[in-house]
Amino acid sequence: MSVPTVTATNDTTAASSTATAKNNDIFSSKLDGNAFLTLFLTQLQYQDPTNPMESYEMAAQLAQFASVEKLAGINTTLSQLESALSSLGNAQMVDLIGKEVVAQSNSLQVTDGTASEATYSFDLASGDPATVTITISDENGSVVRTKTLTGQAGGDHKVAWDGLDDAGNKAPDGSYTFAVKAYDNLGNALDVTSTVTGLAYSYRLDQSSPYLILDGPGGVRVPTGNILAITQTTAS
Repeated sequence: MSVPTVTATNDTTAASSTATAKNNDIFSSKLDGNAFLTLFLTQLQYQDPTNPMESYEMAAQLAQFASVEKLAGINTTLSQLESALSSLGNAQMVDLIGKEVVAQSNSLQVTDGTASEATYSFDLASGDPATVTITISDENGSVVRTKTLTGQAGGDHKVAWDGLDDAGNKAPDGSYTFAVKAYDNLGNALDVTSTVTGLAYSYRLDQSSPYLILDGPGGVRVPTGNILAITQTTAS
């Protein structure tokens, strides 16, 4: 006599599979507050009756949920504060238009054959003069003009470029950069700070780094973080 085969269905296993499927659906998207509560209630519903969740475990999970909710709220508040501060900063930068700005930069702009104003400075420990080499390059990095100056004292000096190249030809209008190297009488290199000066013409809201444009629409671009000094111009 054959014995019929009986297939038993494990309710706990089926329930666990259902819970796993629901959990997978939850984790397939962003786990927000509602998703957490759904997961937590599902966990309570399908827990093993013979080994229920301990009260301290439940309290720990609820505490974690509360902490996450608070952090999410703080993040939202910080984002709103950042946006407000950015708007305030932009409004303040607009007030700079028309004022004289000094900024750390090595950029030059030639307009109608005239180079924009730039300066450099260095300190000397001794009273002996320094030797300075100024190299001016175009947008492609090609050297346009090289000047060597001797007998310079420490302090501020202008980049006195007449807009001509080494051959004596007028340099085309456009953007240029300058590099300054200074050496003391012993041949030791000195730290040099390069700056540009001009009237703030406009303020551009670039996503990576907002900047000012000096002395006209095609002037030198100065990132706002490089500004060293601002001076109110006197009306003539």
